[in-house]
Amino acid sequence: MKVKAEIIIDADRESVWRAFENPDTLSQWQPALTVTEWGKPGFIAGVHESARSKAIVVYHFEVLDENSTQVVVYAKHEFTGLRKLSSIFLRQAILHRTNEDLQCCKLLIETEAAGSAR
Repeated sequence: MKVKAEIIIDADRESVWRAFENPDTLSQWQPALTVTEWGKPGFIAGVHESARSKAIVVYHFEVLDENSTQVVVYAKHEFTGLRKLSSIFLRQAILHRTNEDLQCCKLLIETEAAGSAR
């Protein structure tokens, strides 16, 4: 199953990149993500794995203007066991969780950007 979500963060792309690059910050909204590829400053790819699923995830960072970055996440989820049978019912829950994670990411980055602007 594939999902796509996006959000606009009120921070420059370098600030967004630093948040994804910092393991302490990244773990606050993506604790299970294992980063497999760094395409600075345009994308990060990684894998989420659990006992019943695996997701390949790619985050793209697009400059909108000097203080705005669009983050687009593409994820391909694969399930095992009974989860595989019920996966068609999980799409909305996964998309909702992905959007919640992006909102957390936005809050953390914008809070950090506001603090450094003082």
